[in-house]
Amino acid sequence: MLGSAFVLALAGAVQWQAPAACPTEAAVEQRVHQLLGRALAEHELHAVGVVSGGPPWRLELETAIGGRRQQRVLEGEDCRAVAEAAALILAVSVDPVGATRATEDIATVAGATLRDVPAPVGPTLAAVPGSSGSTGIDGNEPVSPPVRPRPRPRLWLRAGGGAELVAIPGGTGGVRLGLGLEGERAFVQLDGSYWIDRLAVLHDERSPSGARVGLGTVAVLGGVRLGGPRVSVPLALGLEAGGLRTRAVGLDRGQDVVLPWVAGVVGVGIAWSVSPRIALWGAVEGVLPLIRLRVRVGRNDEDGRGDVVLHEPAVVGARALAGISIKIAGGS
Repeated sequence: MLGSAFVLALAGAVQWQAPAACPTEAAVEQRVHQLLGRALAEHELHAVGVVSGGPPWRLELETAIGGRRQQRVLEGEDCRAVAEAAALILAVSVDPVGATRATEDIATVAGATLRDVPAPVGPTLAAVPGSSGSTGIDGNEPVSPPVRPRPRPRLWLRAGGGAELVAIPGGTGGVRLGLGLEGERAFVQLDGSYWIDRLAVLHDERSPSGARVGLGTVAVLGGVRLGGPRVSVPLALGLEAGGLRTRAVGLDRGQDVVLPWVAGVVGVGIAWSVSPRIALWGAVEGVLPLIRLRVRVGRNDEDGRGDVVLHEPAVVGARALAGISIKIAGGS
């Protein structure tokens, strides 16, 4: 907490108290103007900064913008770096877009370390573009925060199940297992699915006859993720291939046949990260078979005109799935 002897400064000003070895109040306020590229407007910012110790130098900084008050505590081995950090915080708090072109965490900035933050941190900080030609406090080069490394891509193990209405007679359920590689916005996944076989009936008697039809596929999908780190909406597009397996039931001289299956897939889903390593997901997929298939019985002539078509997959189908993902590698 700031000492009771220090109250918020007049409109558009910075009240600053620091030992003689540190930059002055005028230097800090001038640096804020440089970062903003303009002077502070009336009632735009009220700020109080108190520097003590040294080294390490400890800065207690209180700001009030539009009725919102925040307090931060910074420590650093260089008082000029601490003052530069304070100027960056004030400038970005007033105008994040005008003061910077990118954002970074303020866990470390200008050689100072953020400690004992009693309230959520507001706007984040970033390096001031070097092409501006501006100089730092006391006329030296401005101190820029370190660049935070990008998070590594995350590798997820995905498992789930659902229902499909495209390849199997009357629709069916199935299971899915796969791997997903996910970056900040893009992702790619490899999935294997098995859709439980059902009977395509030829004669519905005491002992039905026909053919049992099941489907196994491997799919490669990729796309983009909308939303944030906690809840996201993946949009996917891909291709799947596999086999439509038919097994004769109650038919003389019936043969088991595996027909080639190729289909395009487009999907939209939702993912909810319940912890850093576990996420729940759901998806709806549209499926477009690229090969027209028919399950036939009763061939009695050379050109097959006497065949009976037991089952024909839909021209366009749909699937709905839900499951869980477990992160096995990567991330920040």
